[in-house]
Amino acid sequence: MPENKHETKKNQRKKSFNSTRESLKIVRVAAFCFAIVSWVATADGLNLYVFENQPVHAILVSFGVQGILFVFNLKLPEYFKRIGTKPHTNTVQNTKNISSSKGYKRVLIALYVALLIFSSTFSFVFICNNAVYGRNTGYVDNNIELNTRYWEIRQTTQNYINENVKATQILASEQLSDLQTMVGDLFTNNNGANKTLDEVKNELDKANTNLEAARLDESLKKSDYDIAAKEVDNLEGVKYWKKDEYAAAVKKRDSAYTAWQKARQKTFDRDQEQKQAQKVYDNWSKTEGAIIGGFLAELLSFDPDETILKDKMNYLNAAIIELGNGGNIPDNFGEIVTKTQSLQITIDQYLALRSAGRSTIFDSANTTLDSALAITPNPQLDSFNQDKQAWQASWKTAFDDLKSLIQSLPDYSERVMNDKLGQSGRHLINTEILEAYDPIALMHEIDSLVRGKTTDINTIEKVFKIFFSEYPAAAYISIVIAYFLDLASLAAGLFQYAISEAEKERKKASLQNT
Repeated sequence: MPENKHETKKNQRKKSFNSTRESLKIVRVAAFCFAIVSWVATADGLNLYVFENQPVHAILVSFGVQGILFVFNLKLPEYFKRIGTKPHTNTVQNTKNISSSKGYKRVLIALYVALLIFSSTFSFVFICNNAVYGRNTGYVDNNIELNTRYWEIRQTTQNYINENVKATQILASEQLSDLQTMVGDLFTNNNGANKTLDEVKNELDKANTNLEAARLDESLKKSDYDIAAKEVDNLEGVKYWKKDEYAAAVKKRDSAYTAWQKARQKTFDRDQEQKQAQKVYDNWSKTEGAIIGGFLAELLSFDPDETILKDKMNYLNAAIIELGNGGNIPDNFGEIVTKTQSLQITIDQYLALRSAGRSTIFDSANTTLDSALAITPNPQLDSFNQDKQAWQASWKTAFDDLKSLIQSLPDYSERVMNDKLGQSGRHLINTEILEAYDPIALMHEIDSLVRGKTTDINTIEKVFKIFFSEYPAAAYISIVIAYFLDLASLAAGLFQYAISEAEKERKKASLQNT
């Protein structure tokens, strides 16, 4: 009876072992299938990154890596157990064996990690590239990211231009005011008398009024003469019997003529006076003070005319040069020249900013941007290659135009603005926008965007950039799948090792019981 019980238990253990063994076979087969998939994915990844158009090389390398990795996964726990030392009575020798086994284990771990990273990385490249760029998903996401960042950079640049236009306009006004104070609004006429602008203008107005009055008086006197002369002509036929009347008419005519001639002379004199006053005024308007005054008035207008500003700047430079060529050079001439040069720089910056603000980039109908957004390459369509080229070219043109605009913008000098604008001037502009604007960083970002999103960069670099994009989910899922394919067989190996060890323990216990 006890023998029957023993036999029954033995049969039960045998059936259990056979069942377990069959389960292990299934697990190993499943692990092998995962390894096959990883092998193919790694080979495709190698073909995309390393061995382009050389699939044989990719397949062989992938097979070698995957074969070793598969064996490691199934036998790694067993290898770790076997790598050890046999007990020795010699303590020194035993210590050396232990140290040696640790070294072997480190090498084994390092090799395993290297193989795992190698295989999973290239599997990830294939899986992620196929998931994202195997259809139009990647290009749709790129379109969204490119458009969003384009508008952000554009708006940032536009805000910078608007605030810098105001800043340079205020700065130029301050510089003109300083220059006007240094030059003054006086000039010396030929008689050596100093006159102000108001005095010169009043004299010109007075001369114009006097000339008009003289011309009117001359006209009236001429009319009186014409009437008197006509009266004499009418009495010419009856002058013999109307002697007294005729003589009175002649006397009146002669008197009218004399008055007319006096009026003519007076008109001539008033005309000469007007011409002299006009000449004086014209001479004054060519002086530094007059030019600066007109310059400042134009600059502070609602919409300054750029042509007039350029002309005023040219007139001012010519006047300063003429001032230096004169015999009486002012003591502060060097400072005047320095101020004028600083003003020239500010005006050039102002005009450049105004020109940039009118760029077609800021037009509501941006044809380049519209054409880029209108195209979304789809790898599943026959026109994919053509669409992709057009899409890449459109986005590259749009960002190149934006980059060129940024490059053309004058720098914002915080020091100059703080020194020259004054407290009241700084309150009129948003200095935070000006100080935060970094054209170098923006241009680097544009280069990175264009390279990463619109060019055919290496596949592995392209898919790894997805981790740092606005939509990284596909990359994370792909890398999880890649590592799962390579680590699935490790789980099978651990499961197999655990079952084997448990079976050994049961056999050992059974032998001890018998």
